[in-house]
Amino acid sequence: MKTVVISGASSEIGKFCALKFLQNNYFVYNLDINDCNSLINKDNYRYIKADVKDHESIRSAIREIVKERYEIDILIVSAEKHLSANVEDTTDEELFDILSINLCGCFWLIKETIPHMRKCRKGKIITIGSDQCLITKNNLSVYGMTKAALLSLTKSIALDYAKYNITANCISAGTIDTPPYKKNISAESCDLTMKAIEQEKATQQPIARVGRPEEVAILAFFLASEKVNGQFLKPPY
Repeated sequence: MKTVVISGASSEIGKFCALKFLQNNYFVYNLDINDCNSLINKDNYRYIKADVKDHESIRSAIREIVKERYEIDILIVSAEKHLSANVEDTTDEELFDILSINLCGCFWLIKETIPHMRKCRKGKIITIGSDQCLITKNNLSVYGMTKAALLSLTKSIALDYAKYNITANCISAGTIDTPPYKKNISAESCDLTMKAIEQEKATQQPIARVGRPEEVAILAFFLASEKVNGQFLKPPY
């Protein structure tokens, strides 16, 4: 049974990734500050409390996993935080909070995992990015900055570690129906109803609806199953 480590698997995209791999007989570790009630009773699931803002917390979690399972076959970096604000409206506290979760946390997860993959001469790293890895949107300056950096980091990993049979790919998740998405469009509501805003967002997508987190999980499972490296995959939304 292969081992998958997922950061932020207690909610949103990370949770659906965990469910997808659990259903396909992978052993899933969830590194999160909270456990996920809908996953607890799975035999091939283990929760380890970890704060991605804390390098030592990540290091300790990865050591524990390697001690138990010996190998980490797949790492999915999903934990993130969203922030709607322009440069002037972003406080220093918010800046460092987003950087520590969306960027430093990703870097530390990969840094602590990759020596074990290199030793086994195999491994797959999947980062959950955003369409903002390449494009910009209003009032998302710091969030977009971290996603652009995440793509660069993923490509660097792909180049540096291909010789060890380690692949790294980034999923450019666009507009996905998650709690942060609901919160953001609620803030935009003004005189429009939530239903009207959701319909407007849907018309902006090529498939006439926003994406679903389970669809991102399907793409993550594909990347974990195939020999793809250094790619930036964008779903049709």
